[in-house]
Amino acid sequence: MKSSKACGLVAVAAAALTAFLGAGSASATVLCTTTPPAGTACGTGWHVDTIVASVATGSSFVVRTTTGSVEYTCTVGSLTAEKSATGSATTTPVGTVTRANLTWGPKGEGCTTTVDTVAGGTLEVHWTPETDDGTVTATGFEWTTVTAGVTCTFGLEGTKSIGEITGGAPATLHVNVVVVKKAGSFLCPPTQVLEGTYTITNHTTVHVVEK
Repeated sequence: MKSSKACGLVAVAAAALTAFLGAGSASATVLCTTTPPAGTACGTGWHVDTIVASVATGSSFVVRTTTGSVEYTCTVGSLTAEKSATGSATTTPVGTVTRANLTWGPKGEGCTTTVDTVAGGTLEVHWTPETDDGTVTATGFEWTTVTAGVTCTFGLEGTKSIGEITGGAPATLHVNVVVVKKAGSFLCPPTQVLEGTYTITNHTTVHVVEK
């Protein structure tokens, strides 16, 4: 059965997962495979340039209407984000997720409906002071679902806060975001809520730190 793809962010997206670095007005953020000593920066040898993440084992990515009705769930899915801009101490590097790099595993084999990504997007992580964590914003991403024979296309509206990365071993990306209908039948709901958790799998430990 053909594997289906989605922006789950979606949600991963995340997703997510991600732009690897976020920035404030005077400093930037970096994803680091170690915790640098207080007052020191994460060395370039510890920077995370690619994130690979999968839906957390034993959990589901749940998509529901804003009134709470579950539309579909997925227990299988993956996200790969690759750094596409390096940035500096005062600018924000960006992570790109291509259409092919946000996948969900097919109806009946992980997902309760068919989900296909039609557009990728970008992710950014913004360090939360005094923590190992960061908030995640995303731009772009669109995907099509088929539920009860009705085809609907959903996606992000502008740049959205989609959730947060929790640093640790392993690190996780939790997505909770409202998306909007982009195309499809009048039977498609105008909005949906995506919620789920990815586990970062290509690094044993990831911390969100100030650059």
